[in-house]
Amino acid sequence: NMGEKLSLKSNLWKEQQEATILYLIPDFLTANQDLRFILDYEHQRTKGFSENSYSFATLVERQLNEHMRISYGGMYKQLHDTRSDNNRDFNLLKSPIQLRFNNTNSLLDPTEGFSINLKSVPTVQVFKPQFFYCINTLVSSFYQPLTADHSLSLADKITFGTILGGTRHAIPPSERFYAGSENLLRG
Repeated sequence: NMGEKLSLKSNLWKEQQEATILYLIPDFLTANQDLRFILDYEHQRTKGFSENSYSFATLVERQLNEHMRISYGGMYKQLHDTRSDNNRDFNLLKSPIQLRFNNTNSLLDPTEGFSINLKSVPTVQVFKPQFFYCINTLVSSFYQPLTADHSLSLADKITFGTILGGTRHAIPPSERFYAGSENLLRG
């Protein structure tokens, strides 16, 4: 069909290796609605854990109006965590849903406006021990021009996150929130 895309993205020469294959079908069933198939591999090694994961996702992304988009779908993720407080294999079924509002003056180089991204990812560990958790994030960016020609702008970004459900030690270490630096991770 017209406009279908196949893309490959990889980052294999850093501490965190990742590779993604994306197949996109635009205007799926209706105008302004895309269907995405995503195959993902990730390996990362931090001070707190090491992770190897594979995932497959099918997502629908729809433009609701000029400023708002919604995406939803399903994902299976198999991950193996080591060097952590919970070394094991996880088989996760996820159902991500995301709502994005953006009224900035440019997607690539915004100097005025704001964007809000609200994402919720309900997740179930399929095999024993079975448990449920939901990762929720809210990211907001604000841009205020300081000059009339927008050559100088003030930009702010705020991120909030919470994980509801499973206990901290049940949730895979690589799925948790961390703060700190390259040398220190705090949950």
